[in-house]
Amino acid sequence: MKFQIGVVAGVVSACTFGAQAEISSALGLLIAATPIDVPTAEGAGLVDVDVSSMVHNNIQGSSWNKVMKLDVGEDLWVTGLSWDLSATTIDPMLLSDVSIAILNSSGDGVILTPFSDDEFTGSATSSSGVDLVNLRHSDQEFQISDGEIYIEFFLPFNPIPGPEATYALGSMLSLEISSVPAPGALAMGLGALGIAARRRR
Repeated sequence: MKFQIGVVAGVVSACTFGAQAEISSALGLLIAATPIDVPTAEGAGLVDVDVSSMVHNNIQGSSWNKVMKLDVGEDLWVTGLSWDLSATTIDPMLLSDVSIAILNSSGDGVILTPFSDDEFTGSATSSSGVDLVNLRHSDQEFQISDGEIYIEFFLPFNPIPGPEATYALGSMLSLEISSVPAPGALAMGLGALGIAARRRR
């Protein structure tokens, strides 16, 4: 099962996707796209992922998309996310179209839309986070049985060839990896609301 995480006026919301979306996503990540292996330390803790070189090309599951593959160790959980991203889109793609799927090899996980309230083309920054265990996402943490996490950068459509969304240097995602499905350092650091300050330019 996947959940959508959108940041709208400082509120984190979620909705479920149908089984067909889950199946197509998993097949797209594991078969169509060629994952980029990202070296990571195994075990529980915070995993910082530099996404500065990533671009958004096409719909979810497309072979044109960039997909990162992380190996964090077996039988762990993703219990929280945070991000500090600076992105630029070109017409006709809106910043709100920028989507990031963070999934296990079964297709379970979350879809992050960090610029969901930026209904314009151009550049913006977004810094926030979410505790998947407690903050309106109770039981939405997901397990990584085989140790593999896939991060796909996609768009809802692609009317022209080539990248339509890019990131500035220093753009980062952080995943909280836990040995049990419980909040850890990232969740506590985000505070009671689980959301850091959001800024836009």
